[in-house]
Amino acid sequence: MYARKGARTVPGSPRSPGWYTYGLSDEKGGHVARPERIGPGAYRVDAIGLSNAVSVLLIEGDDGWTLVDAGVGSSAGRIREALASLGGAPGDLRRIYLTHHHPDHIGGLRGVRGWAPGAEVISSGGRRR
Repeated sequence: MYARKGARTVPGSPRSPGWYTYGLSDEKGGHVARPERIGPGAYRVDAIGLSNAVSVLLIEGDDGWTLVDAGVGSSAGRIREALASLGGAPGDLRRIYLTHHHPDHIGGLRGVRGWAPGAEVISSGGRRR
């Protein structure tokens, strides 16, 4: 970190002026945001560590949970942690709906299927088990 000559700190700030890098999350034990309740039984999942950057939803039903979109490749662990924070287990995930086949909607599918192999996958291309 380098500060420009003559730069001042903000009063009361413990940091000196300059450029800093801040981590938003850490896949290996860092903070994962609790899912945001957006309606009765419906939760938005922070799938990549940037709020509202990727739309991934968990919906609670009478027979278990439904995942709407699987985020990016690194989202599977965050989705599993979100499900667990809501009281769900991997076996409680019954369905995965894929709204369309862009990488930010299907990228995490392989990882999610790794911990929830019994979940039915439903997409615009039809159903697959």
